[in-house]
Amino acid sequence: MRDQRRDFEAPTSRSYKHLRERENSALSYEGSRRKRRSHLRWAIGITIVLILAGGAGVGVYLFMTMRSGGTTSSGAVAANAGASMTVTKARAASGTSTTTTTTRPVPTPSTSPAVLPPTGKYWFGMTVTNSTEQPIQHWTLDGTGGVRPMLGHIFILLQPYNFTTPADLADYFMRFFGGIPSNGVLFFTVEPMNGISVDEAPDERIQELADAWRELNIRGYKVLVRLGHEMNGGWYPWGRLPSAFQDFWIRFATIVRATAPITSLVWSPTISDSYPYDQRKVPAAGSVDMALLDTNLNGELDGGDDPYAGYWPGDEWVDWVGGSIYYYGPSFPYNDNFVPDGMWLERTLTGKVTFTGVQRGPSFYDVYSAQKRKPFIFAETAVYHWPNGTGATELDQKQGFWRLALNRTTMARFPMIRGMAWFELAKNEEAWQNQFIDFAIGNDSTILNEFLNDVTPPGNAAANIDTTMFQWGA
Repeated sequence: MRDQRRDFEAPTSRSYKHLRERENSALSYEGSRRKRRSHLRWAIGITIVLILAGGAGVGVYLFMTMRSGGTTSSGAVAANAGASMTVTKARAASGTSTTTTTTRPVPTPSTSPAVLPPTGKYWFGMTVTNSTEQPIQHWTLDGTGGVRPMLGHIFILLQPYNFTTPADLADYFMRFFGGIPSNGVLFFTVEPMNGISVDEAPDERIQELADAWRELNIRGYKVLVRLGHEMNGGWYPWGRLPSAFQDFWIRFATIVRATAPITSLVWSPTISDSYPYDQRKVPAAGSVDMALLDTNLNGELDGGDDPYAGYWPGDEWVDWVGGSIYYYGPSFPYNDNFVPDGMWLERTLTGKVTFTGVQRGPSFYDVYSAQKRKPFIFAETAVYHWPNGTGATELDQKQGFWRLALNRTTMARFPMIRGMAWFELAKNEEAWQNQFIDFAIGNDSTILNEFLNDVTPPGNAAANIDTTMFQWGA
């Protein structure tokens, strides 16, 4: 039953938008996502475009002392921060940058995330449904030979929660992390469904969440926050609004960093070889947003544009990077069951066409994780198994996927990958003709035991997984 204090639904696999990507469809496919009204501010936009034509970027580094002790308010955040800053937004389309002045408060830039596994360690966890029936309860010490995932992941809305104290809201959130260890990592995806302007996502809503995360930090939990995920597509209210998204991200990060000291932010676009996915919400020609997104300067949003750069808020504002990465087969309409080949994941993470290996765009891993020294997390990941399909068995698919993602070869090539949130759900997928899809590892004892054999000592030679890399919960 839906709790009266919330208005969010169980998470979907977030991959329905790729249904037609192998069909080479440039048109938007049907959906029921609510549409966000345009907030183009003409006067400011014209000014920025004029500066864009001949300006040069200026970087300014400002610092503030992080507040300690007590809860805070939006006013306190502003009072403790610098009065103003100069923000440089890279305009990838022209190779120049635009400098604007704003009064945003600035916390100390993040050079090392507050939330990070110990050196050489990896957090395995799961995405769970927002209900009182927790799939994570399958993963108990007695049932898994001493293995308990270190990380749990849920989806929440940026909305009023109307609890009396931050402790009450923290208690409410903990209802959805049943089975998580007492020193575990609480991973939140925050969805600003009402929009991302100051009016639509006011500071007090952000502060309410930050205060609850501070309470969870005090209790010993680490917190990861994935804000406005998949922002580089057009299917969410916050999508395809690069300039507004950067502003929103910095405003959100400012409040959270000044409040919750053991909380880190995860920047997580869609990572795929089929950008721009569809043509929904394409910015107007000549607008600031189009200048940010049309990086090949042909006047269109197409596969030759950089999928990520326009949404990047700046290195100092991001702690982790990640993505939604699912495997559902080599070709549309994905009616049969396949095991991912050995090159699929490497090609996905490095901007190559997964079929051919031809470079199609920037390497997300190399540019945003390795070069910027940002740890990477599979923010949600799994493999689709069609119950009525032919081909590989469910065990073969899931085992093939986790072995590919976790083996020594992958970890040596991508050492900045430090965690995974497996999509531990079984549900009817609306975008797949309401087929029942079981993404989970823990629902089938045979699959769970095979997973445990691969990731716990002494391990399995066929898996080639370093079992000592995992930090499991106590």
